Amino acid sequence: MSGPHEPRDEFIRALESRVGAAARHRGPSADVPRWIPRSRPLLALVLIGGVAVSMAAGGSVVALAYQAQTGEARQMLEMSYKQRAVLARDQHVMAMKLLQAIQQRVAVGAASTMDLLDGQLKVAAADADLRSVELQVEEVRLTGHEPVTQVSAPLVSGRDFVSERWRIELSVPTAEFQAEQTRMKHAEARVSLGMIDSFEIEPIRARLKELEFAMDGYRRKLDFRQKFLNKSIDAGLADLRVMEVEADQRMKILMSKIQVGLRALARLKARVAVGAAQSLEFAAAELELRQMDVEVSKAQYDLALIRQKIDQRGR
Repeated sequence: MSGPHEPRDEFIRALESRVGAAARHRGPSADVPRWIPRSRPLLALVLIGGVAVSMAAGGSVVALAYQAQTGEARQMLEMSYKQRAVLARDQHVMAMKLLQAIQQRVAVGAASTMDLLDGQLKVAAADADLRSVELQVEEVRLTGHEPVTQVSAPLVSGRDFVSERWRIELSVPTAEFQAEQTRMKHAEARVSLGMIDSFEIEPIRARLKELEFAMDGYRRKLDFRQKFLNKSIDAGLADLRVMEVEADQRMKILMSKIQVGLRALARLKARVAVGAAQSLEFAAAELELRQMDVEVSKAQYDLALIRQKIDQRGR
């Protein structure tokens, strides 16, 4: 039996046969280059080495091609997010210009303070969108893949992109909540003067509740994100907790809308009774409430299922 580092006799004989045939076909043995070994084992090792070198070279070419493709895909992904950032920057500039135009109109009495509030909110939303996209560009540049939004996402070069993104998103409902509070004060003043019906305040009040739910949701998600990073909870539980927050928020918003809808329906029914509204309008409003009630049932089921899974994990 051949040694562990020697070629087998059968393999050597096969190589000899092929090399000998090639030598006879090419001419006398004197034409064979001097670098070709005369020893059978040594000849075989040289040939095997040549095959190994060829395979290694081929593998290197494949690896380089794969790296080139991967690098090109990474550049394309980063470029796409940079293009989004350019668009977001243009939208921010446009929102600023529109706000300046509104401010000028307010100064001459051609626009109201409510118009000014709307303009300010559009700037706040455009600013948040721009900062969010710029954050995505930075994450893509560091990772080479799409931004990760899960609460259980790892840090990237020591940065917590998930929390940064959520704080940026939180700034939008925060700005709107402040604007709606101003709108509420303005509406209440008009009600006290008899300029509008008190019922017109209801949509503003409902929107304030929705924004409170949204802000609370972001704060709770940020808290669970921190607990995950501190290893107080594992990835699976962190994901479930965020799902619970979102399902709970959805259910609360729907319940708030139903409460407003019920009051609106009662008011509409009274108007139909005196001929101030059509029965078809009442039927449409009633159908919308029934649809929301179905959505609440689904949200309650989702929330119960998520909480059951949390209980199974032992919280």
